Amino acid sequence: MMIENDIKIRIEDMGIAEKINVLNESHLHIGHQNAGKGHFCIEIINMDKNICNRVKLHKLIYAKLSDLMELKIHALRIKIKGEI
Repeated sequence: MMIENDIKIRIEDMGIAEKINVLNESHLHIGHQNAGKGHFCIEIINMDKNICNRVKLHKLIYAKLSDLMELKIHALRIKIKGEI
């Protein structure tokens, strides 16, 4: 399974938004020293603000991806587009 799909499935399982996009941005960081780990952007579209606020959301996502953060993710960017 591609890492982007794994990330997307884990975040979707949290039930925090209408839509989740995961973008691999590693190509933007060619030449950076990152020990083979990737750069990713998670787009949270129409986040349910009743579930959590932005700070809590970041903490929840990092906890959900903690094993990947150690092994496969060098950088993670989280963009929130809209709240419901």
